[in-house]
Amino acid sequence: MADLKTIIQITQDQLKRQVPTHDAVLAALDTLKSREVEVIIRRSGIRDGQTETLQEIGEGYGISRERVRQIEKQGLKRFREQLDKAPLSDILRLAVGLVREAGGVIGADSLAREFLPESQHAPPGVAALTFLLETSRAVVVSPADKQAAACYALTESHVAAADAISPMLQEVLTDKRQPMTPAELLTSFAKRDDLGDHSHLVTEPFVESILEIDERFVPIDDGRWGLADWSEINPRNIREKTLYVLKETGTPLHFTDVTEKIRAAKFDAKPVTTQAVHNELINGTQFVLIGRGIYALGDWGYLPGTVSEVIKHVLVKAGEPVERDEVVKHVLEQRHVSENTILINLQDKSKFTRVGKSAYMVAPPTAE
Repeated sequence: MADLKTIIQITQDQLKRQVPTHDAVLAALDTLKSREVEVIIRRSGIRDGQTETLQEIGEGYGISRERVRQIEKQGLKRFREQLDKAPLSDILRLAVGLVREAGGVIGADSLAREFLPESQHAPPGVAALTFLLETSRAVVVSPADKQAAACYALTESHVAAADAISPMLQEVLTDKRQPMTPAELLTSFAKRDDLGDHSHLVTEPFVESILEIDERFVPIDDGRWGLADWSEINPRNIREKTLYVLKETGTPLHFTDVTEKIRAAKFDAKPVTTQAVHNELINGTQFVLIGRGIYALGDWGYLPGTVSEVIKHVLVKAGEPVERDEVVKHVLEQRHVSENTILINLQDKSKFTRVGKSAYMVAPPTAE
């Protein structure tokens, strides 16, 4: 027997093809008086996605705000009388089913994205779904605030649980200092004794929904989540973005390529210039110029300094004279330069001494 989620998905897809939500809401509104329809459409944004205030609508009709409010109230009352009839009743049943499948709480944007057919993803279609859900009172509406996006919940208890558990998730991630999957975060809650009345609501889908709603959390490609204030996964300035790109790429890059990758990542709307990126690469202690405008991370084992300083490091580490070809080999592992550049540096007698036919060592210090 198919599980509930599969049944809901099949039925939902069938409903999408038969009666789009936007059309169904408009059809139900047609049973109202013309002015009630106009006020509701302008208040909800169903026509073009733009909502209007009571004051704006009143000025258009030459009536008071209070009179507009009365017309809207009368229209909503008439509209609610249509909610127990198909297709609105079916749409509401399926929408509530998706909220339930999400653990009892889901972001408003997520619900619209999952529930509406692609042709209805424009603002008027989303406005129609929002109007239907909020007018029906089939779900609890939790408006957006500074930390969380607007969401729908099955009950007030789900809203309270989300508010209580969100800081706990933040605490776990702060303590672990590494991204975690919803399942891993859920496991961490099994050890807590402060969930109280919310314990029976904490499921993996519920945790995942909270992570999606709360803007303090950000997703990573592999299904894990971290905190928005972690620069390594949510970079905010040029230095952090440059570091992020190099770590994600895992190989040295020319500074122009770093710039292009930052732009392609679209971290935010801030402009990114090649000069700004190059300045960060030049001045940042984490970055190593390995030649020809190409930069790497020191954490990858690349040594800072000039070609001459790298040669000196190779010779000092060996503790004995090193054949020229071996010196070249080791330096080329550290720098993207020509072999001739290395050989020219080796000829600096103030720094290196040739031993025998082709071996080199660090030149002894000169007497003052």
